Parts: sequence; structure tokens; C-alpha cells
Amino acid sequence: MLPKNQDYNKNTACHTLPPNVLLQRVWQILLMGVLACGTITTALGNQCYSDVHAAYQALGNQAAKSTKININTATVAQLISLTGVGQSTAQAIVDYRAEYGNFASVDELIKVKGIGQATINKNRHRLTVLD
Repeated sequence: MLPKNQDYNKNTACHTLPPNVLLQRVWQILLMGVLACGTITTALGNQCYSDVHAAYQALGNQAAKSTKININTATVAQLISLTGVGQSTAQAIVDYRAEYGNFASVDELIKVKGIGQATINKNRHRLTVLD
């Protein structure tokens, strides 16, 4: 059943909207694009997204990348979010921690096979050993 003020065009198998409703929908879409662009621009610099869903995902990714990770309690899934850390390296961190106990400092990650100084430096702003 079509909503009021909408006609069904049997030739094209679609319905048409009255001009005032169509104009209202266009303005809604434009406004959402502007709001998404403004939100992302302030949160992520000069990036602008035409799709609201892409903007929302970008904000989520940015939030995840700014979250501190406690290497003494982090799961493999959390460690994978670090730059240069994949499944096997994340598992190596968890295994090292299980065998030798908690890390006293972020720099102790160098003792884990697969972790180099460059990886530590790239992620230092996101790593902690404190709760």
C-alpha cells in the first residue's frame, strides 16, 4: 500500500513523489551530508564523507585508534588493532605475558618475538601498563 500523495506508475514499476515531498527529501539528504561532513571534519581533520555510514565508521575507527591498550590485560583482538601487529604477534604478546608475568614498562615488549623498536615507537601513544 502506498502512502497518501504517492502515485504508482505501472509502466516503470515505481512510485513518484509530489514535488514538495521530493524537495523535502532532497534537503534531508543534503543536510545529512553537511552534518556528516562537519562532524568528520572537526573530528578527523579535513576529511569529508558523502555517505553517513562511512562517516560513522570513520569515527569509530578513529576512536578505536585513540584508545589506550593495557598490554598486561589486552586480548589478542585488542592487540591486533595496533599498527604492525597481526594475529601471530598479538598471540606472542599474550603468550609471553602468560609465561613471564606482567610487563613493567611498554619498552619490555621488545623481548617478545616479532616486536621491534619501530613497532613500539609507532604504538607508544596507545600503550600502557597501568590500569
